Amino acid sequence: MKTLDVQALHDAIDHTLKQLKKQSDEMAKVKKSVEAITSLDDALKGKGGDAIRAFYEECHTPFLKFYETFIDEYESALKKIKNALNSLEPNHNGYISQAFLDHDLENGLNAADRTTKNLVSKANATIAKVSHIVDLPDLNDNDFHEHNQKAKKEISNTLEKLHAFDREQTNALNTAESDLETMQNYITRLEKMYTGSKIEITGY
Repeated sequence: MKTLDVQALHDAIDHTLKQLKKQSDEMAKVKKSVEAITSLDDALKGKGGDAIRAFYEECHTPFLKFYETFIDEYESALKKIKNALNSLEPNHNGYISQAFLDHDLENGLNAADRTTKNLVSKANATIAKVSHIVDLPDLNDNDFHEHNQKAKKEISNTLEKLHAFDREQTNALNTAESDLETMQNYITRLEKMYTGSKIEITGY
């Protein structure tokens, strides 16, 4: 059963966007430091200096660029989720509960339908009993039944939209999750290089 708490989701996305901004600012500083090391041609001379510069150019710079791209794409995905959320439920205090719609509301509509049919039937029976005294038209509950069916259709549409929102936004975040795993694997390999004798990364 799916539940959507609009305010909680907005808050979580906003918090994540702020954290991404902080990380982006921190990465910009790290990138500057790495660029400063790789440009130390005069200070880092010889094979040792070349190896140090190459290590930072070949191992750190690609990772930092990949991380920058990851942050940009993740921010973009989160902003798209916010827009999709506003389309699904524009009220920031909105709350959609599949359990409520599927069970409580559906059962309530069915009970109201049965009660209305029963009351109209009894009223029409009473009208028929006095028809020789007073000429009254039968009660017609067609409008009620029409609105009841519209409400059921609205429940179905809302649930379809909720499931589509969940599916689409989950798919949008799968790329970010995959990129995050790639970065974690890269960091693990980078850590091994610090303790190993061979410094080489052949690819992501």
